[in-house]
Amino acid sequence: MRTHRVLLYGGSLFILSIEAILRQNSALELVRVDSVTGDLSARFRQLQPAAIVFDQAATPAESLLPLLLEQPSLVLMGVNADSHRVFVLTGQSSTTADARDLSLLVNAHLPSSRASDQGQLPG
Repeated sequence: MRTHRVLLYGGSLFILSIEAILRQNSALELVRVDSVTGDLSARFRQLQPAAIVFDQAATPAESLLPLLLEQPSLVLMGVNADSHRVFVLTGQSSTTADARDLSLLVNAHLPSSRASDQGQLPG
């Protein structure tokens, strides 16, 4: 079975509880890095995780965005204990040569017309 390295970023109680739950998944190799350990970028290059899970209350997502430039396949997962939501960011990118390409890209990432006609987002 292939394992995926997941970096748990931060030392909040919430991250520690997430770690305890994720440890039950044998497909994940978990590495916890406290947010106070210094240069995350250097540690990131050393570990090369597939994903980083972080507590949105303790770590602003903006502080992790530069890592997406270093590894576009990385998945950032910001967990919010208050709303019970996970905010997922990826380094997915597209090239647009002109406004028509941009228009097609915007349309491709919008909810289906049926869901938007009802004033609801899918999912």
